[in-house]
Amino acid sequence: MTALLTAVLTILPVALVHHYYFIDDTAGGAYGQWYELGQRLRAGEWPMLSTEAWMAGNHIAEGQWGLYNPVVWVIALLTTVVPHAAYVATAVKLFFLMLGALGTYFLARTYGARPALAVLAGISVPVAGWTFYLDATAWVTNLEVWAYFPWVMWGVRRYVHHRRGLVPALVAGLLLVTVGYVQGTIMLVLMFIALGVEALVQRRWAGVGRLFLVGLPMGLMAVAVYLPGLLTSGVTVRVQKAGNTGFMTLTLNGLAVAAAPSGRPDLSGFWGRYPGVPYTYIAWFLPLALLVSARRLRALLPRITGPLVFGGIVLLWAAGPSELGPLRFPIRSTPWVALMAIVLVVVILSRAVDRTRLRARIGLLILATLAGFWLSYAAIVDTWKDQVWWGISCAIALVAVTLLWGGPRRNLRRAGAGALIAVTVGFSAVQTLQYAPVAAAFGTHGFPGRLSDYSGVLDDARGEAIVVGRPQDMPGGLDWSDTLWGSTWYLSDTPVANAYSPTGYKAFNDDLCMDPYYGTTCDDLVARLFTPDEATGAVLVDLMSIDTVQILADTDPETPDPESRKVPEGWHTASADEHQVTWVRDGETAEVGGPTWSTPGMSVEVLEQDQNGVRMKVDGVPAEGGRIVLSRLDWPGYRVSGGELADPTRGYLLTVDVPPGSDGTTVDVDFRPPGWELEVAAFIASVLLTSVLTVLTLVGAVRRRRRPARSFEVDGERASRSFPAVGSTRADRAETRADADPDQDAAAEDQNEKP
Repeated sequence: MTALLTAVLTILPVALVHHYYFIDDTAGGAYGQWYELGQRLRAGEWPMLSTEAWMAGNHIAEGQWGLYNPVVWVIALLTTVVPHAAYVATAVKLFFLMLGALGTYFLARTYGARPALAVLAGISVPVAGWTFYLDATAWVTNLEVWAYFPWVMWGVRRYVHHRRGLVPALVAGLLLVTVGYVQGTIMLVLMFIALGVEALVQRRWAGVGRLFLVGLPMGLMAVAVYLPGLLTSGVTVRVQKAGNTGFMTLTLNGLAVAAAPSGRPDLSGFWGRYPGVPYTYIAWFLPLALLVSARRLRALLPRITGPLVFGGIVLLWAAGPSELGPLRFPIRSTPWVALMAIVLVVVILSRAVDRTRLRARIGLLILATLAGFWLSYAAIVDTWKDQVWWGISCAIALVAVTLLWGGPRRNLRRAGAGALIAVTVGFSAVQTLQYAPVAAAFGTHGFPGRLSDYSGVLDDARGEAIVVGRPQDMPGGLDWSDTLWGSTWYLSDTPVANAYSPTGYKAFNDDLCMDPYYGTTCDDLVARLFTPDEATGAVLVDLMSIDTVQILADTDPETPDPESRKVPEGWHTASADEHQVTWVRDGETAEVGGPTWSTPGMSVEVLEQDQNGVRMKVDGVPAEGGRIVLSRLDWPGYRVSGGELADPTRGYLLTVDVPPGSDGTTVDVDFRPPGWELEVAAFIASVLLTSVLTVLTLVGAVRRRRRPARSFEVDGERASRSFPAVGSTRADRAETRADADPDQDAAAEDQNEKP
């Protein structure tokens, strides 16, 4: 039921906007990376470094390429065989949305939610505002780690409390970490802290030890995934200080409208101050938490300590500084706030509602509901019609559900959960019709849907290319037949230096006036490319082994027309029109990554070269020694034999000093990420520990199945049951039974209630 309803709700926006799941960072960033990774995997390579991608080429330091993640590998390979990019992106998004929904269902059940209310949680979490309207449309890596998270929490909690669920917890946890998106790993750390507090509150001392055991493989894998980026961060554009501009930070107003499907929060972002969609919307039924019984809530608190602690910490994070070292956009934590809020509400509705006093709280329920819509209206008064319609609809639905639950007939009370599900499906469908087209216009959109649409660009190019200008500012808008943008360059037949990267190499970006994310540049780059370098006397296009330069037209009247520019000596115009001009070198330089300049009089012969290094034979070394400049960025981690690393030329080009008397010797330049030996050891330890724990768990399961059952008589009939775990307490066994059937306690409570 959860998967089916989620599929219906998440497919609906595609009927309205075909490219709904293929916009902005998904189309301009993630998809091209998937395609490049798939091509490399098919060629038998594991691409931790790409010299041709320049600032975007340190894949292992960037992390988000998912180099260790088998699910990402499958997606990457899929992109290379399915000719329609938008279809692949849509399928990937739907998969992760349904995965997150199912994980939420099981997480809610393990905390005691009734089946129908667990379904309600499962279908509500994927269509919460930030997840459905931004992560699902644009920021797919946040969607991926969010989808794995409830499975990890479900498995870890079961293992900590009942020594079950270890294998699912390990699988989901390692998949989450190896996505390489640090936001998810931070949430994982906070989850372990929260579950540790939960175990301590419930005095499960052994559970704390099991928590450490299940977390150790994930922690080791995190070292392998994130340590390269951490040790490389010193040369990147990432901010290394804390500050708060209010940009992309959750506000109190955003929380106040969390139950309003039409609530447009006071939230500063790329859209200005007020977004056009309800990004902070969580669920319309959140006010039902006001029906809680204080007595029953006190009894329930120890059980739900984990979600309460985790939700509280994440809420503080989401409302925290806009920049905390390299971490930014705290609003991205909102999906986890929504997850915890929804799970807590359905558990409270399952276990902590006194149905005999519901009608007395209807007035409070209506006031709390309408308050959110009033704040939404007060923020943007032009939306008053939306706020009135949605406010009345939500108030009527909440009152109807409350009356069903508070009625004298049990079958009507059971219908309350079904009504919640039905209304949620209906509200979500209406909300999608209203806001999906607006959400699909976020950021950059209009990307071609088929792979073939990208392959014909720069047909006349030769060797490595670089693009000067901003595709978004071209007259008449970006024409995909003339040029590409971001990671879509990976879909082209020509290697281009302007690929997408969320990190960037600061000195390189500054020197080339290149945007550190999507690789767009200023018009002044043309002059910089053909100006001799002070240290070497060579022009930058030669030092970088650039053979093709595309110059884009710009709407700025002060930008020269591309066709009016003088073609440099040794180059010719390969193509030109009102949108762009492409210059191509008359000859062709060496492959990117190799030597491009050396001390006059010294000869350098390339013996072997790949993405990770180059082997060179040097002759004619001057008496004072020589110097070699290579067309690759000086990322931390390079090692040299037969010479030594020098200060990078122009602040970013890898440079090697060769000692005197080195005639005829070999110089080896090899890249290994900083901390490589530790990272490899951590990865191996994580895999080995995971394998051992998995084998021991499976062996234990087989032994338990073979263990003879204890037989006894019940009303004259034979029955059997397994012996309880050694050392288990009465509380352990009671909660184990409750986890196996969370309705047991709730059913007993129903029988004790008086109509």
